[in-house]
Amino acid sequence: MHAPPLPRWLIPRLPFFYGWVILACACCAGLSRQGGAVATLSVFVSPMTAEFGWSRTAISGAVSLGGILAAIASPSLGRMLDREGARLVLCVAVLTTGLANMALSLTVSLPMFYVLFCIARLNFAGPFDLGIYGAINNWFVARRAFASGIATVGQMTGLVALTVQVLAQASGPLLSGVPRDATGGYEPALLCFAVLAGLSALAAVLATPPAAP
Repeated sequence: MHAPPLPRWLIPRLPFFYGWVILACACCAGLSRQGGAVATLSVFVSPMTAEFGWSRTAISGAVSLGGILAAIASPSLGRMLDREGARLVLCVAVLTTGLANMALSLTVSLPMFYVLFCIARLNFAGPFDLGIYGAINNWFVARRAFASGIATVGQMTGLVALTVQVLAQASGPLLSGVPRDATGGYEPALLCFAVLAGLSALAAVLATPPAAP
């Protein structure tokens, strides 16, 4: 399996280990995964119940269903990761999560919310965990724990950024500069995060070879 042109060009020219580039890609992927996080949904519950009249129980059910689907899919995803490498798994996860988050910003139907959030939640608990730490384990040995810690910090940064953005949307201008809408809803924050984080993570993952040399 041949590496993409960018890694082939960079690896012999960089003055440091290419694994740090892989770690940066993993951090970007972790940044984009937070649309399906439980902590993210907990921030969305109040504006969703106010806007749509959905109960908290109905909304939280999507978390449980998405987790069950991730548990069922994980063994197959692990085999795909062994066969194809982390690059394909993360590219697909980033793309589908970005699309699901953008569609979530437009949904007004509870069944459609379940479908879209379960996709984001399945990716959050399955492909992202397997792909991010699978890539790190392939590229790091002596400093594996340190690299895993940095990847975890990157993921938590994404969670904090999304949460702060949603809270800011309810009280004033978004930190990104997107103006508050008339209702103070969550949609612009989710859409903005999906576009910016999804595109940046997908671009970064393109620099990741299928496997460590």
